[in-house]
Amino acid sequence: MKAAAVTSFLFFLALSAAPIFSGEAAQDKEAKAESCLSQGDIFYLRGDYQKAVEQYLAAAGQAERRMSLSRAYFGLSLCHYYLRDLPSSRKWLKKVFEADPQKEISVLFYPEAFVKLFSQAKQEAAGAGAAQEQKEPGPPPVKTEPKVEAKPRAAEPPARASYPVENLPSTVEAGGGFWEIEVHYGSWGLDAVKSLFEKSLTKKIGAEIRDEVTDKLNATRNILVKSSYEQAITFDSGGSNYGAEIRFFPRGRAGSFSLGVALEKTRIRMDLAGFVKQNYSNGSSARVDSTAFIETEPFTVNVNFRWDFFPSSWVSPYFVFGFGFGAFKGDFGFSYTGAFEMGGASESVSDTQVKSVQDFIEEDNPNVHLTFFPLLQSSLGIKAEIYRGITLRVEAGFWNGLTARGGLAFRF
Repeated sequence: MKAAAVTSFLFFLALSAAPIFSGEAAQDKEAKAESCLSQGDIFYLRGDYQKAVEQYLAAAGQAERRMSLSRAYFGLSLCHYYLRDLPSSRKWLKKVFEADPQKEISVLFYPEAFVKLFSQAKQEAAGAGAAQEQKEPGPPPVKTEPKVEAKPRAAEPPARASYPVENLPSTVEAGGGFWEIEVHYGSWGLDAVKSLFEKSLTKKIGAEIRDEVTDKLNATRNILVKSSYEQAITFDSGGSNYGAEIRFFPRGRAGSFSLGVALEKTRIRMDLAGFVKQNYSNGSSARVDSTAFIETEPFTVNVNFRWDFFPSSWVSPYFVFGFGFGAFKGDFGFSYTGAFEMGGASESVSDTQVKSVQDFIEEDNPNVHLTFFPLLQSSLGIKAEIYRGITLRVEAGFWNGLTARGGLAFRF
């Protein structure tokens, strides 16, 4: 009797503790599901969809709450969409509506083609639910058969034909495009490549200053005839670039090519400084310290073509090529101060002038009339999606000179 009583008591304790242990196990499974969902979201934001799929599958295997299951299934569908596995994306959408029939999404946050796929899958799920209700047997089985097989079955083919599975890839590519707006700012300069043109530019500016000094001296004395000369002029450059751009991705997030149109303001300035000495045939000479500048601030309209190397990744290098044009306006200015020496006597000489760049060019090339500013662009850069739809990018390259700039873009 004592043994039977002990056994009954232990059995009673086991039955009492079972709900406690099962509750703890359920909570543990749900915590694991939440952890997998969080990891899946991180991989998704990085564009690593394969790893995201692994985490969402693990979450679906652990989750017991409908909301967690809905999140896992939806993540699986979205990842397969970006992996271009549309049948799998469609399959997981059906699972979403089993867990959360009321779920809704918007084109503000997801590609238009995916939203269409989502809506069509939801309609099919609603239709399947209605058909299932009609299939439930009623009292007169003979009368219910025509309702199940005639009416609902006849209605299904048009719904499928309106969005055929075999046409989904082309539909996604055509309708999956999105737009992006961007603002950017950067620096401009020529110092890294000044050796290509520094000699010819300093020679031209030095000759301009020597001519101006000679003309000023000839205004008050007999004609001076130029002979040899000396000069040592250094070159520097600097500037900035800023603008706004709108860009279109015709093949959506998975497409590498995009077309951009931008409005740009670029400040381009070149500075020269040094001494110039002009000798004359009568033995006299003029030596001056001089500075000169060339500055233009064109406002241009630019068209560019960009190719992202890894378009589906959250970080991707890219190449961009473009061109633009705008009205050509600019200034050329110089100033000098020094002395004219002749027969032991010395006379100070100085002057400051500013003229348009067009006049400066046309003095030696009268047939050249510049009315617009052409611009060529070629750059390499890298972009990173720092938040869903928001991208940070930096690039460096050629922009009628050398430029390095950064920008912030928003996809919509």
